[in-house]
Amino acid sequence: MRFILFVSRLAAFACAAELSIVGQNVTAGEEVEVTIVNATEVGDYYDGMKATDLKIGIFSTIYNYKMCSLTDFIPAQDGTIKVTVPPEMGPSGLYYEISSEGYSNPEKGTVGESIIGPGNTKLFFLSGGKGSWTPAETMKELKYGGLIGFANADIPCKSYPCAQDCAKKQFPEESAWASGTEWMNCLVECDGVIVNSESIASYASTPTSTVEVPESLPTPTEACLEEEFHTPCGKECCGRYDYCSGYSACVPLPIDFASLRSEAARSSGTAKETDARAKETGTAAKETGTAATKTDGTAVETGAATQGTGAASLAGMDWMVLGAAAGAFVAW
Repeated sequence: MRFILFVSRLAAFACAAELSIVGQNVTAGEEVEVTIVNATEVGDYYDGMKATDLKIGIFSTIYNYKMCSLTDFIPAQDGTIKVTVPPEMGPSGLYYEISSEGYSNPEKGTVGESIIGPGNTKLFFLSGGKGSWTPAETMKELKYGGLIGFANADIPCKSYPCAQDCAKKQFPEESAWASGTEWMNCLVECDGVIVNSESIASYASTPTSTVEVPESLPTPTEACLEEEFHTPCGKECCGRYDYCSGYSACVPLPIDFASLRSEAARSSGTAKETDARAKETGTAAKETGTAATKTDGTAVETGAATQGTGAASLAGMDWMVLGAAAGAFVAW
């Protein structure tokens, strides 16, 4: 049900505030400047309305939803704002985007009802993160809802570890979002957390269900396929967005995205030249009646490798870095 509401909500948004940062590396505990444009836009669904306020937060790719808030309501204005990601919020890694949601005259001290969102930066790599993921956050039941539910609560990023501890006491599936549950009693004690009373009341009659949460994080089992941007991580293997991409064994910090992009461009040019030469050789062989099967096969293989990666063959690339940074390449 939450997924249907989530999709229908996003489908209504034609445009939103656009956020950007310089580079794609953020250090926890240090200020990062966020540029905001189209701050008041809400799209066609709310014809004639404008956003009066924004709330800046963190979007998590672990469950593809807003994770926590970095600010309270702020005026919806184009310009720049400086925010700081608390080190305790989560682990280092390529999991996050800075996000914004738009509101129309929200009441201070409430969760508020957003009328537009999310407007996100590109995926960035967080360095200096001291937090960690918990098994609960990897459960499919939290996909597109996370620990805040569908606008059920607002969790400041500095208090996210407290919310994680609450999720260990009771998994926050739908029936847990009701007054008096162990989850709710714990969550409201976390510093700065605001609960949406109206939303919580709607869960009062939700049938209780039990979700069995594993005691530890799942172990990646996928094969390490370079062409699919998989990379060895620690002693296991993981792909894009898997929790293990934050291990220091996977990614030298900070990631130099500019160099990766430049190297990809150079590799792309080399691959195209190689492909062209191979095709020319194949054509010449056919014209002279020479068996060109091997040459043509080489050309086809070269072309397939170029198409398969989306950034040419990337020969010589540091796959330990690129595998973890695949999400950023997709965003370009």
